[in-house]
Amino acid sequence: MDDDTGSGQGLVIEVLSAPTTNPETYRVTYEDTASDTHYATVTILIDGTAIWAPAVPVDVTDVTNVEALMPAWQLVTQDFLDANPDWEGLVGMVIYVADGTYNEVFEVDTPGLHLKNFPDQYPVIDADGATVGSGDHEAAVWLSAGCTGIEGFTITDSGANGISVYLNSSKCKAAEILDVPENTTCAYGRVNIVNNNIYGNEGNGIRVISAVVLILDNIIHGNVDDGIDGCFYCGVECVDPEAITHSPACSEIIYNEIYENGPSGNGEWEVGEPPRFTSDPTACGEYPGWTDSGIQVRCVGFGPRQDPSDEMLYIVHNNIHDNYHAGIYLWEDATIGGNLTIQANKLIDNGIFGLSTRAAIPDRVDFRYNDIIGNTYWGVKNWDDDNFTAKENYWGMPGGPSEGPAPIVQCIECRCHEEDQRSDALGNGDAVSHRVHYNPWLYTSSANIFHESSPIYMIRAFGSDSLELQKGWNTLSVPCSLLSSYNSIPEIAYVDIDGFYNEGLGNFLYVIETSPGVYDSNFDLVLAWNTTTGYWDNIGADQTALTNLKPGLGYYIRMKEPSRFPVLYSDVIGLPAVPLDDGWNLIGAPWGIDREKDCCAEDQGRWGVASPDAGDPEAFKPVWEALESIKEGNGGTKGVAIVVSPSVPGQISIWSASVTSGFWDPIYNNKEMATGEGYWVFMVNPATYGGFEITPFYYT
Repeated sequence: MDDDTGSGQGLVIEVLSAPTTNPETYRVTYEDTASDTHYATVTILIDGTAIWAPAVPVDVTDVTNVEALMPAWQLVTQDFLDANPDWEGLVGMVIYVADGTYNEVFEVDTPGLHLKNFPDQYPVIDADGATVGSGDHEAAVWLSAGCTGIEGFTITDSGANGISVYLNSSKCKAAEILDVPENTTCAYGRVNIVNNNIYGNEGNGIRVISAVVLILDNIIHGNVDDGIDGCFYCGVECVDPEAITHSPACSEIIYNEIYENGPSGNGEWEVGEPPRFTSDPTACGEYPGWTDSGIQVRCVGFGPRQDPSDEMLYIVHNNIHDNYHAGIYLWEDATIGGNLTIQANKLIDNGIFGLSTRAAIPDRVDFRYNDIIGNTYWGVKNWDDDNFTAKENYWGMPGGPSEGPAPIVQCIECRCHEEDQRSDALGNGDAVSHRVHYNPWLYTSSANIFHESSPIYMIRAFGSDSLELQKGWNTLSVPCSLLSSYNSIPEIAYVDIDGFYNEGLGNFLYVIETSPGVYDSNFDLVLAWNTTTGYWDNIGADQTALTNLKPGLGYYIRMKEPSRFPVLYSDVIGLPAVPLDDGWNLIGAPWGIDREKDCCAEDQGRWGVASPDAGDPEAFKPVWEALESIKEGNGGTKGVAIVVSPSVPGQISIWSASVTSGFWDPIYNNKEMATGEGYWVFMVNPATYGGFEITPFYYT
């Protein structure tokens, strides 16, 4: 290259000797006729061909520097390639591997290098007796540079981890990503681990040490410690596979099957005979007390182009089942560096926990739309002092989560008088611990809600238990149409309806066991007023002739102990409208699905039933507004004449009012009606009482 006489020319390269084994890449710094500095790369292929990127320099007046690059290609982001489709530079290398069993270990230390199976061939890395790396990142395959990947392998029999990601390669430290203004080294380039079968390794299936990773469509099973364990970061994307995030690119664990990982033999969460849950997994100091998990998250962090408020880690659409202790385990530091999204996973039949979390900032975890089924002791266990939000999840049964196992009281070895960690949940699904907000819950799998072919596609198939029932008499009403299979008292309360076994919805109205072998309900009367006969109908007693609970009607219920009433929204559109006869009618409060987040009812949850006992303003409606539809009777005659909020222990407010001219004036009438309660109205003429609530079908 000779530019001594350059005066606005293009650069010319004379290749004196071609590279013998690998291409060679050089970074050229030059000035143009406007005295501006520019950069370009030139790659010399082994046949002597020179390739410039992004283009051959023109109008060159001076070449100020030529620098050899390692590796022999230029790292760029996927964003750059999308924006510059004509860019001709080399961006990396793929090494295809044929069928066979390779009894060796690998380190990928060259940025931009990807290992991939030949199509329809299935190479196996059997690392029996050999490991690469040292310490925590020992593995059969060690990815020590960013912008790398491994796809289509079986990786087994490592004496340590199956795959480790620990980006300390000297080549990586020297390789910058071209189009990132922060001059980011390749350590911020996302590493792709795609479509591998990782099993039977003595450590973790995948160990990630402070890196940006995409773990996609793998089968990770039968590893002695965790399926996946690591600290997960954000960075930039060098290769564009299927992913959620691209610019910036964050760590993602998506569409994997992760099962039967553990035991490491370092923690014991079950003791005694019959087995009991213990909150001391150290076996009285014998073990460090580990939790062997499908996925273990130690920490998250952000990189260039990131803000700490962004999502740092996505755990989405994984099937996580039958792991020795937990499906997912969040360490205390898991949320210190940013937010996590954990959605649409199946957490099924794990040995102790579906999710166990010690995350110090629980509000940074978005945990929704997961199926949490059959986990032995806890669906979700929160160890932190702050509340963890686990709303809009399916707990394996329509009644929502249950309260959890009773603590050890009488001593089992060193374990005595353990803390009671149960919640107040009354359902019959997987258990949640104290300090877990679960209301509302899904009464069916989220897969049914978000699948376009499902009959309940995009319907809020929610259950909510915000309506409190006091000991003794209460009035009762429902805010909207109920799910047809759970819209009568026997269906909600009992396990046997007309000879047909029915799980019911849990312990809301049915005490499972009052004494050993003795079962009983928690109510003794549920009454509906029959305007035709002028007598009460006991709608809770007859298990064969079921009476549906209708929005707009009121009921009386007498409880033996305090409880709550579950509301499962209908899966079809329902608009409450109740015909009222002349004389006395017992009406309900057909409104109260919570649409706004507010300070005073945090566990009720948006789209749950607004709780009047918690003071949620959406649970109350001025009486003059609530009864507008029966202000007049049929044909324009006078309608309602008297309104009574009855005197029972469970009533929010007790009052009565005559409907005179001032009744309809908000200045003079400040009386309110509350969601979940019943009221008496005396009708001079028949009318139709209209509600204010429709089945919520949309997601926002």
